[in-house]
Amino acid sequence: MAERFRGALVGTAVGDAFASVLGEHEEEVPAEAIAGLLARASVSVDGAATTLTTSVAESLLFCGALDEDHLARTMATLWLRRRGLGAPPDRGPLDRLAEGAPPAQIRLQGPLEEVFESEPAMQSVPAALMADGDLTVAVSLARRAAAVTHKDGAAIDGAGIVAAAAALMLQPASPAGPRLIEALEHLAIDPVMRTQLHRVARLGRVDPPEAAAIIGTGPTVLETVPAALWALVHAPGSFSGALVAAAALGGLRSAILPITGAIAGARHGVSAVPTEWRISVARADALIGLADRFLARSHHPR
Repeated sequence: MAERFRGALVGTAVGDAFASVLGEHEEEVPAEAIAGLLARASVSVDGAATTLTTSVAESLLFCGALDEDHLARTMATLWLRRRGLGAPPDRGPLDRLAEGAPPAQIRLQGPLEEVFESEPAMQSVPAALMADGDLTVAVSLARRAAAVTHKDGAAIDGAGIVAAAAALMLQPASPAGPRLIEALEHLAIDPVMRTQLHRVARLGRVDPPEAAAIIGTGPTVLETVPAALWALVHAPGSFSGALVAAAALGGLRSAILPITGAIAGARHGVSAVPTEWRISVARADALIGLADRFLARSHHPR
């Protein structure tokens, strides 16, 4: 089980790193070219998904539960420390959150979605690790964590779907292919999300450009989460295959790739991530440490 816990967090960071290498909206990149780029990647930037996933993990472990105010402070503190991206354009809300101002107070001055500029679905895997095998708890934690920064119902629903997918992958007999998507379809609240998941479950063996045209690849969670799940169904047998398939979709890779990496990592384990990919990310060792702390407090067999 340690393999899968570690894979979930490291997979998030690997997907995040590759998104920064490949960029966004570069359609029709051949899969073999993507694989070569990933193999040569060397990334020292802390991407949004890695930063926010680390924030959620550290806050959950510190508090032993979800504390919305503590999570907001942790998110703001780590966001201000992100390496390689320079200072954010408006530090004010982040500084106030880091100093302990309640998120509700900051929200009166503007939406937190604009402060963190990210989808909460990218940060949802720690909820699955915290849930100790309980799917309902994983979904609830992810949705509540998403609601700290986002008020859009679809964004919150997407966070719950990703946490549920990761929680299912952590089970000894995890569902695969269309069965996974059908299980998630029943958990979706947003009707558009349910429709999108229904499409993914019934797409069959199509290539990435066709899948991108049918599902979409961003900018909203109603496309990025289904796109990531399509990559998992398209390449169920390996971590690298799923990530290459996700990258070949194009679109909003900064969301699609970390989500794909997180769920594929939970399914296949950290050893399935090629060594040269693991060492290309900035915080792999720290993420493994967080995963081990989650496992130590769980009832999963080691």
